[in-house]
Amino acid sequence: MSLAVATESTTFGALSTIYTIVTDTSGPKLCKFAIDTTWLPGGTVLNLSIQTTPNATTQYTEEKNRTLSNAVTLYQSNTTGSMTSGSNVLTLGSAFTTELVVGQRVVVVGAGASGANLDTWVTGVTSTTSYTLNSDAGTTVSSASVYAGPVDNGLGSEPLWESESIVNPYGLQVQAQIVSGTLPPLPLDSYYTTVS
Repeated sequence: MSLAVATESTTFGALSTIYTIVTDTSGPKLCKFAIDTTWLPGGTVLNLSIQTTPNATTQYTEEKNRTLSNAVTLYQSNTTGSMTSGSNVLTLGSAFTTELVVGQRVVVVGAGASGANLDTWVTGVTSTTSYTLNSDAGTTVSSASVYAGPVDNGLGSEPLWESESIVNPYGLQVQAQIVSGTLPPLPLDSYYTTVS
């Protein structure tokens, strides 16, 4: 038995646009799919569909329309920060409304390798505007947008939707669509697991 987990990063650019997150034509396999809700505001309605590809001999479709019920937005994005390439120190221009704590997920826009976003978590608190992170910056940034997510409880983020384990007969496709609400400020991570 082998287990493979693929993480796809999808940016939603417009409401009601259908985005294909995963296409896997290597079936048959037992598979499962989930989407991370860390950066989705409360009240967002997300439609998710998992189905076999159109040319599959055996057809399967599972579709769910879910509303994220959190009363408040899960992320904070009311500040900017600076980091130096090779350093794990994040210096904020101004403190978040709620001080960050160890284990809390943060994303520093543009501070990753080759200007990608640095997606990591807090490992130390020096002050309300100075933190050490689990990862070093790959790119020096100043006045970069900084997003803070919920505290990591060690179990990972609870998915908005997780499919039942299903057999992927000849090819599987997962699509998502934000029906109403606010577009996420950052890409949504989706997890596609196969067991063969």
